[in-house]
Amino acid sequence: LRLDGAGADLGYEENSYFSALASTLQEVEKRTHLLPPLAQEEVEERLALIADRAEHVGWGFGDYAADVAARVSERLEHG
Repeated sequence: LRLDGAGADLGYEENSYFSALASTLQEVEKRTHLLPPLAQEEVEERLALIADRAEHVGWGFGDYAADVAARVSERLEHG
């Protein structure tokens, strides 16, 4: 993955950047069940949007975001 300009400024060259994002998604996944039902639905929608936007991001982040979104959706669907 090679990025110039704004992409490099955002830290896209750093594995630690994506690790931090993945850690944040992991925390969201762990805590979603603590929210009221309406908020859980909003989190589910936001995770789906993140997964969609991250689809072509490197470092395995796009796959990880999709996996988290799917697990949260599955958990909310089946209680």
